[in-house]
Parts: sequence; structure tokens; C-alpha cells
Amino acid sequence: MEFLEGGKVNDLEYIEKNRIPKTEVTSRLGEMYAHMIFKHGFVHSDPHPGNILLQVNDGKLNIALLDHGLYAVSKLFI
Repeated sequence: MEFLEGGKVNDLEYIEKNRIPKTEVTSRLGEMYAHMIFKHGFVHSDPHPGNILLQVNDGKLNIALLDHGLYAVSKLFI
């Protein structure tokens, strides 16, 4: 377990304060999930705002998925 700094994906004040483009957040989340579904076959199955953390490091957006206790296997890989 480790502590991560950042803001929740639905914290508009954090997003605006850190000048994070909302379109970047949505497109990156879509890419992350498509990658999980179509490339790896394992999908994080609890993606509520408390489990998606936004971080800005040196002007770059990082998205961290938290709570890896629930995953599903994509039917594409069964």
C-alpha cells in the first residue's frame, strides 16, 4: 500500500486549479480501458471517482487507478 497525492476525477476545483484539460482526462481514461479490454483482457471493475486519481507532475497528467481488488476478464480472451 502507498499514499498517492492528487485529486479525484470528479474534483472540478482540482482540475481547474491544475489546468488539466477535461478532454485529455476523458480521452486518456477511454484509452486506458480500451487497452485493458482489447490488449490485456483484464479490466479494473470498480472505476468510481474515489478509485481514479489525477496527478500533475512537471506539467504532465498521470492517471492512477486505485483499489485493485476487483477485476474482470474480457470475453474477447475467453
